[in-house]
Amino acid sequence: MKKLLIVLLLFVGIGCENSAESLCGNNTLDPGEICDGDKFDSSVMYTDCRGYQYSGGMLRCSDSCTLDYSECEEYGKCGDGIKAPLEDCDGDDIGEATCESLGFYGGDLSCTSDCKILIRDCGRCLDGIIQEGEECDLFNSGEFSCADDDKFGGPYICEDDCSGPRYSRCDGLFHLSSLRYDGLDAISFDSAGNIMTFGYTGGNLFGETNGDYECTTKPFYDENGYKIVVDTRCQPCFDAAMVKITPAGRVSSVKQYSENMESRIYFLNKTPQGSFTILHRKEGAFYYGCDPEYGASINYQTDYIEVIDESFGTVSSVPVEGLPADIDISTRISSDNSVLIGGMAGWYSQFAAEISLDGTVLWTAFPVIATGGSLTSIAIYDENTALVTTKSFTGIEELFTINRNTGDSIKIFSCPETGAAVSDLLGVAPVVAGDASIMLYCFGETGLMVYTLDLSGNVLNEQTPFIYGYIVPSGSRIRAFQTPLTFEAEDQGTLGVVENPSYFYLNLQSSSGENTRYGWTIDSSRIVKGFEIQGDTVWFYGELSTLTYREGFIFKKEFPPQTLSN
Repeated sequence: MKKLLIVLLLFVGIGCENSAESLCGNNTLDPGEICDGDKFDSSVMYTDCRGYQYSGGMLRCSDSCTLDYSECEEYGKCGDGIKAPLEDCDGDDIGEATCESLGFYGGDLSCTSDCKILIRDCGRCLDGIIQEGEECDLFNSGEFSCADDDKFGGPYICEDDCSGPRYSRCDGLFHLSSLRYDGLDAISFDSAGNIMTFGYTGGNLFGETNGDYECTTKPFYDENGYKIVVDTRCQPCFDAAMVKITPAGRVSSVKQYSENMESRIYFLNKTPQGSFTILHRKEGAFYYGCDPEYGASINYQTDYIEVIDESFGTVSSVPVEGLPADIDISTRISSDNSVLIGGMAGWYSQFAAEISLDGTVLWTAFPVIATGGSLTSIAIYDENTALVTTKSFTGIEELFTINRNTGDSIKIFSCPETGAAVSDLLGVAPVVAGDASIMLYCFGETGLMVYTLDLSGNVLNEQTPFIYGYIVPSGSRIRAFQTPLTFEAEDQGTLGVVENPSYFYLNLQSSSGENTRYGWTIDSSRIVKGFEIQGDTVWFYGELSTLTYREGFIFKKEFPPQTLSN
């Protein structure tokens, strides 16, 4: 009997053990299980491996209902100095990777704080930086210059193998380019006659290194020509930049602000002491990401009024509070202790503002008009009143007064609806403030008209000017055409259609009244933003902008002695 009882108990015990083992895998938490299938005990705080300081992965449940960390370990713990299979690197542990294995021709790899391989110190041809074994790289000229060949332009482009210069780019245009996205706001001159440029670069400009070097290794556009969206932002890599160029066309010095957020510079004025006042916009980020159709709107979080000497050293810097974050300045004028600026805020709104040189925003007008369009010029009437002209989407130009104490704007005059805009004539300011009167240029049915107005917009006089344009010291007048225009006028006959700012016109009138006319052209795909005159040379500057590329440029036009000077 006892033997039978022992056998029965042994059978029952074996049956219970097999029953407990079969419970694991039923996707139900049973006593003694920490997990089962996708069910985890409440003591398990996280199923995302990042909760346990790993870089990624998910916590799994093993077939024996225990915690399985194998996927977490694939990602590793960034910062522990041990390269996990799914980490590029970790600390000094780079694994088997070398600069050569990644397609470069030498150098040392390093690791970022987020365990990504840093290629900054790898050498490669066509990165714009001259390294060991290279004579030049892209537009980084090294010791070479178009001036070596007695030509203005360039800087020449380097051969594709970085072995030496190719002078075919010495075409009369000086290209401010890193082969990515580079902008030129304005130019000025130092005491020696060197050209000082102010703008920004999206790459490594003339041998300088971008503050976000990794960004410059990524394409700015995809294969279809659309701006790439990466984590809700594009990859422009904007650094504020200034370049000094000799009159012969040699790059003398470069200042690229290597900052880790977008930045750019706007030129404001040249001081009586020979320094340069700039608006330095910093800490830029994209507000709406990057839209393939409309582009990106960059909001700058901090602004500074800075005075820069001829060697790009900072003489003074004061913060500016109160400017809109997404403004783009297109026009400016200086008074004794302040600068008036105007342009666009965002995609559709005009703005104007006045900033004292101590950084105080005295007033803002935003928007000037509510119907869209652009602000085309700004002028000072007196200590209480500023003048601005705007151009609507349909091409109508209007004149506004702005109260310099409050920023309130009032429209006082509208030009005739001809479809042509004076702001499209380079060298002709739409509005000029005179003594107790205003001169406003408009296009009428037969050509250019000049209206003399009072401060209320009443017409005191109107006439068709015989000769117009920017007056140089010798009395010559210079102008250019920026959009297609067709009209007749007595001094030039029928011009026909002139595309973009490609046709330039200089009228020189002798003491006897005889006119000598000079005409010349620049590639019509280039947008000329302005010009400066030194002696008998005109320096035009602007930008070439396409869907996939932008560069600044400077064009040099020389005239016989005393054509422009006196």
